[in-house]
Amino acid sequence: MYHPEAEARRFHLRDLPLVSRLKSRGISLDSETYLAHGLHTVGDAALSRVPLADLGTPTLVARAGETQVIGQLRHKQGESHAHIVFISPALSNGSSGALESAWLRLLDALAQAAGQRGAHTIHAEVDENSAVFEALRRAGYAPYAQQDIWRREPGPPPGQTPTIALCRIDEHDMPAVRHLHAQMVPQLAQQADPAPPSGGLAAYQEGRVCSYVGYTAGNRGLYLRPYLHNSAKKLARAVLETTLLLLPVSCRVPVYCSVRQYQGWLGATLEALGFEPWARQTVLVKHTVAHIQRPAFAPLPPVQGGIQISGGPSTNCQLTDMESCGAGEWATWAREDRLRVRFG
Repeated sequence: MYHPEAEARRFHLRDLPLVSRLKSRGISLDSETYLAHGLHTVGDAALSRVPLADLGTPTLVARAGETQVIGQLRHKQGESHAHIVFISPALSNGSSGALESAWLRLLDALAQAAGQRGAHTIHAEVDENSAVFEALRRAGYAPYAQQDIWRREPGPPPGQTPTIALCRIDEHDMPAVRHLHAQMVPQLAQQADPAPPSGGLAAYQEGRVCSYVGYTAGNRGLYLRPYLHNSAKKLARAVLETTLLLLPVSCRVPVYCSVRQYQGWLGATLEALGFEPWARQTVLVKHTVAHIQRPAFAPLPPVQGGIQISGGPSTNCQLTDMESCGAGEWATWAREDRLRVRFG
């Protein structure tokens, strides 16, 4: 049952006991953050209250009756996309109406908070057969893509030496990576799969970037996001194997590789490198802003001189006020398509 009194607000430090109590009962909706770094719910919530600093994880609290829910999002100032990181307590098929209402109110509030920070979209990654997926759909989040997450146990890569030259990409070289991204990611899916950040590893073919592997390394895991052009399919094993060699953290922590459906052919290569299927998720997106086309009215610059209007007398005026030139007559002539103006 929907609770019309459901409300949401920003996290306050007095909510720390609530966050601490709920942190073990939640669900992650951001695979990259969770698999690489884990969740630091309490600490990130407290850091988000530091004034004039882009620290921690923005945290909100929603309430429906006596039921409370906390949610966190990931977003850096200036970025166009935000991600829901964590919501607790988790929603299930047998959840109460109050919990469902608190979730819906929280999802709306998270989208609003992301928009206020400058994000154009907010993303969530979930199992499409879960109650969370249904709640996101009811809150206006739309599915844009599917991804398979593959997992590899810690250990040395199969190869012992790099078999392809990979270059670390800085911001200066990112236009070539964005061009690769635009070529291989379907246009509709680009809203759920924005161009990757700099700092990844790229391979060149005939002077052009043919592959790019973005990654996030943390104390819990290494998270890979490969982008390989169709013309570079034969290089897939060499690219991924060399990536593991150049990132020695892969010997100490599990390695996760996110593969969107338009690159499903990577599965065979990952399996040959020791990866196993781990999870299948749907990426949902909600737009926080809408582009509206409307006329932009602005005052005309002052014009001195005579104005000759067909069907009317010549007059001298400044075009700074329509009333000074007979706004009613102007409108009539415009509707009759008889208005012609000559500046003299």
